[in-house]
Amino acid sequence: DSVVRDFDYQAIANILGYFTMQNYRAFVIAQNHSVECLDREKYFDIAYNTAALPAKLTGSRVMDWKSYGFHLPKPNSFLPDNTDVLQSADEVSEVAKEPRLLQANSTHELWFKQDDQHFTPRGSIYLNLKLSNEGASVKDVVAAAILDACIAEVFYEEFEPARHAGMQFKVDLSVSRLAVRVTGFSNKLPALLNALLARIQTFEVQPHIYDIVMTQVKQGFENAKYAQPIHQLGGERKQQLNKVPFWSTQSMQAVVDTLTIDLVQQQIKHIFAATYFKMLVVGNFIEADAKQAAEKVHQMLDTDSQPSYAHVPGRMVDIQPGHYIYMTQSDDPNKVNNAVLVTFYCGPTTSNKHGIVMMLLSQMLYDQFFDQLRTKEQLGYSAYARQTSLGSGKRLLEFGLQGESNPIYMTQRIDSFIAQFRQYIVEFTAEKFDVLVESIISSIQERPQTVYKEANGYWSSVNSGTYDFRQVEKQVEQLQQVKLDDVLEVWDMYVNPETATEYTRVDSHMWSSKLHYPSTHELSTYPESVIALSGCLQSGGLANATLTNIEHVAQSMLLSHALDKLHGVYISINATQPMDILNDSESPIRVALEAAISPKRVAEVVHKRKTVDYTMIGMVQTPEGKWVIGDIDKFKAVQPLHGLPVPAIKLEAVN
Repeated sequence: DSVVRDFDYQAIANILGYFTMQNYRAFVIAQNHSVECLDREKYFDIAYNTAALPAKLTGSRVMDWKSYGFHLPKPNSFLPDNTDVLQSADEVSEVAKEPRLLQANSTHELWFKQDDQHFTPRGSIYLNLKLSNEGASVKDVVAAAILDACIAEVFYEEFEPARHAGMQFKVDLSVSRLAVRVTGFSNKLPALLNALLARIQTFEVQPHIYDIVMTQVKQGFENAKYAQPIHQLGGERKQQLNKVPFWSTQSMQAVVDTLTIDLVQQQIKHIFAATYFKMLVVGNFIEADAKQAAEKVHQMLDTDSQPSYAHVPGRMVDIQPGHYIYMTQSDDPNKVNNAVLVTFYCGPTTSNKHGIVMMLLSQMLYDQFFDQLRTKEQLGYSAYARQTSLGSGKRLLEFGLQGESNPIYMTQRIDSFIAQFRQYIVEFTAEKFDVLVESIISSIQERPQTVYKEANGYWSSVNSGTYDFRQVEKQVEQLQQVKLDDVLEVWDMYVNPETATEYTRVDSHMWSSKLHYPSTHELSTYPESVIALSGCLQSGGLANATLTNIEHVAQSMLLSHALDKLHGVYISINATQPMDILNDSESPIRVALEAAISPKRVAEVVHKRKTVDYTMIGMVQTPEGKWVIGDIDKFKAVQPLHGLPVPAIKLEAVN
């Protein structure tokens, strides 16, 4: 490899000498033309023709570069002119474990940490402006999204010199905040941050950019309905169920055509009306650099202090104990896949011990769940078990599955796995558990390899408002103390329906339009095992069997009797599939049939613990005691909300 480090005018001139009117090829590709193409391309069999350039496209003169607008680029103002490292390893007696709060007042917070691990001339600066979003409407949300896309479209080209100088940036605008991140050579990072902010302040939406972005946004709304069902359940549907406020893709799509370029442009004034910002400076800087950068941002914003009521933070719904079904049907008429997301709400995110136990439980679940439902039962290509959280809300344990089987049947198979998994925990050996614990400790203790990764971890704590910079230490301490019995305790406390004291679970279903979508009346009348069997029969060619007929079959106490009845139903309605499918003991129909005729199905499935009575908002219960969520907005309106997290430290700026 070689690097040209000196400016060589003659070398550039020599290269430009090859760009003449005689030294080029022109490719013309067209669907309709009058040229006779006698040759064919070897691999793709495409007809083509080659000919010498006509005289009118050549000449004896060299190109007049100025007439074509060719020129050397302007000097790159973002190239660093000082790459000195401000602190060496010899000067560090102890590595700081967290950033320091330098400033905290009515307008901003400033956090700072000098690089004491990597010793490179690099750094990262994070800035988050909290915007006034009181009374924001869905139009405001969409207008902010359009403006964000317009800015990204323009900035990609305008700030290309910054990327050439080894720097990266990200500008992210929504109705509630403007986030800017710059990373790279520390010498010019403040200049890049200032340039980005200054450009946003003077940004004007150009009509041609607006047209491009509007086309992209509308196409994005349209494409959302064609996303994989499991991704819709784990993305928008999950947010719709748990987040306040929330604007669905459908509601945004309904107003996008009412927005004008002037309404989008007004969002710029909204950004700089009244703000409060958080800022983090990490890397090859000194404290004075951080303060100077924050002061410059404060001067550029030149806005009033934001009153506390002006910024409304997002909140999470605190779903009350109970078992719920949240159903929807795919908007894609060609989609054959269904999906189910079974979610258990497992305690507050503020409990470190719960977080560690959930982490261990997730590791123990993942391979077992995938192996059983994906590999052995072959219910679909997408199968996962994982733990996650809802911001300041609760920790979640999720079981996701996508396939061609109906969602209620897939939910039954997840229930079967859950029922057996407790024994897997009981039989988990101490040696395997110790190995699992050590592997997690090793993973979370891994030192960040770059300043950017280190800063990103700090920013997560600052931006969320938890300020828990010692989370890794707490996690390691908990991991060293946790026992296998703790995992079993959490399982029985939140997941096991026979022992959970505040059993809180939501079964989210997305049905393919290829299958019969159960009505609220059917869900409240027929056992779920009957509806699951109906869906399996429909997939197997018995689409005309009524739920009443299927329930009659399920009332048999013996499998042989049920099979005889089902054979009779097959014959009576001239099913298109052969009856041999009933003889396959591993087929979904046989598995669903066995679940439907189980003598213990009512006693075991019913889970009518004391819950809120939702009948007054139009919700119904299934025979198993599960509440069917009909109007999602009404359901959320009667749930309490989680508060914001209590900071792990008291915010006191250093002198």
